[in-house]
Amino acid sequence: MSITLIDIFFSMTVALTIGSALYTAFSSNILRSAFGLLFTLLGVAFLYLFLSAGLLATIQIMLYAGGVMVIVIFAIFFTREILTTKVSNPRTETLYSLLLLFVSLITLIMIIFKTKWVQDNQLLGSDVTSIGGLLLNEYLAPFEIISLLILLVLIGSVSIARKAFKGDTKKS
Repeated sequence: MSITLIDIFFSMTVALTIGSALYTAFSSNILRSAFGLLFTLLGVAFLYLFLSAGLLATIQIMLYAGGVMVIVIFAIFFTREILTTKVSNPRTETLYSLLLLFVSLITLIMIIFKTKWVQDNQLLGSDVTSIGGLLLNEYLAPFEIISLLILLVLIGSVSIARKAFKGDTKKS
């Protein structure tokens, strides 16, 4: 078995994703943690490309790496004195975290070996056109319900931010 260029790029993408996730978790500066999260989300998008899931990769980049990370970075910049704190994520409950990590790894390994994986030629209807057709025909109601739920979340967050900006201390 020879190593191809795709194998090298895949290994580099996995290393970038895992490395930036670890950097996000263990960085003591919240802004550096946010940029680590950005590279983690971009790495996951590239992993979607390796799985031939272009639509998911595009959504990952536009929604998470683009939109959510811009909001997170602006929230960090607009929060007073957050950049002057020494530790943004204190390491408490390390024993419980390691136990949860061990249980999660065992579970993932069991899932990996017990799953019957789909081959490339068995993926039918995974292109953008067929997914769009399914969203607008068969799954239209759940799609619209999720859209309304997202709209309600945005309205609620603007309302909360507006009250905090005005200095309104009344309970809702």
